[in-house]
Amino acid sequence: MGAEHNPSSPDAKGTRPHEGEGYGWWVRSVLLIAAVLGASGALLGGLGAAAVLAWIGAPTWGWLLGGAVAGVGGGLAGVAGTAALPVPKPPPPPPPLAPALAELRALADGESTMPPHEGEEGPPELMSAIRDTATAIRQKRSRLERQHLDATVDLEQAQARVAKLESALASSRQQYRESLSVQEAFLSRMSHELRTPLNAISGYVEMLLEEVEEPFVDDLRRIRLASLNLTALVTSVLDLTELQSGSYAVRPEPIALAELIRSVVDSTQITADNQRNRLEVEVPANLLVVLDKRMLQSVLFNLVSNACKYTVGGVVRVVVTQDPEAEGGPRVSIRIEDTGIGMTERQIEAAFRPFTQADETSTRRYDGSGVGLAVVKGFVESMDGTVAIDSEPGKGARVTVSLPVEAEARSEDPFGEDEPTMLVR
Repeated sequence: MGAEHNPSSPDAKGTRPHEGEGYGWWVRSVLLIAAVLGASGALLGGLGAAAVLAWIGAPTWGWLLGGAVAGVGGGLAGVAGTAALPVPKPPPPPPPLAPALAELRALADGESTMPPHEGEEGPPELMSAIRDTATAIRQKRSRLERQHLDATVDLEQAQARVAKLESALASSRQQYRESLSVQEAFLSRMSHELRTPLNAISGYVEMLLEEVEEPFVDDLRRIRLASLNLTALVTSVLDLTELQSGSYAVRPEPIALAELIRSVVDSTQITADNQRNRLEVEVPANLLVVLDKRMLQSVLFNLVSNACKYTVGGVVRVVVTQDPEAEGGPRVSIRIEDTGIGMTERQIEAAFRPFTQADETSTRRYDGSGVGLAVVKGFVESMDGTVAIDSEPGKGARVTVSLPVEAEARSEDPFGEDEPTMLVR
């Protein structure tokens, strides 16, 4: 609030900056006018008297004396005329508003809570406006303080709720870890307890197949197939649990890919024969990769088994190609093709979710738990790979797995003591 420099505007002390100068100018002007008029009257009176006395022949000293008397009279007349001029009276001193303005400023800055005193001198309208302004400022500050207090209370309550939720979340997380640990221990134990007799059953069935003759061969093959499928289901559930909990490690080792694929194909041959399928393999000889053997074996076993399961009287083909100039380093592509029932786009989207199948109806023709592809996706991504499905209903399916030739090791909680994951001869 800057004050303009004029005689009518008060400064912070309640005075007019040019007060003395303004009224002194009027006094000096009056005195100057009086002097000029007096001198003019004296001069004119002296000249007139001298001219009259000289005209009538008076002596020199006479007309000089008469001129002096006439000049004094003219001067007195000039002074008397000047005194008749109106001289402005100085206005009364400004009211002492400085204290009220100082208190108003302190109130606005929060340094005071009291309005200007009622006894302050000044124009009633101005003092009333100042007091109204002070009251409005005080009320607004009071509202702001209440809002600030309410906001502080709300913030403290919100912080308390957040702390309570964080504590509950931490407790729930700890309970989840403990329950997950118990679940893993249970599944690992049950997997061991189940696979041991299943492996024994498969072994005895193979021994019997070498000795018995028809008509028991077909029945023994069904028993062996059922034991293999049950073993695969048990190990797949255990693998999926480990993937979901993150308690697994990636341990790359040199693998002769053609040899591993051949062993997987031999292990799934009984499923292919049961569905009257033909298994074909196209893999470059002497192809060496550095991957986690357990994971890669599980991936191949699940994909080839699924292809054989959903194909009847057709062909299941395993094709391996290399891409030494792929972005990010050399990669190997493993494609499993079949001529089976195929999949819709919706079924492809749901294929990698655990415990889902292409046919969820109660009258579905194909057995399975729906965990195989979930395990495949988890193991492939753990080795920095990708998996994709290309299929149409009635035209078979093509599952392509892309893996680096050499995967990076990952140190986590080791797998259970039960290895390998899938039953492979």
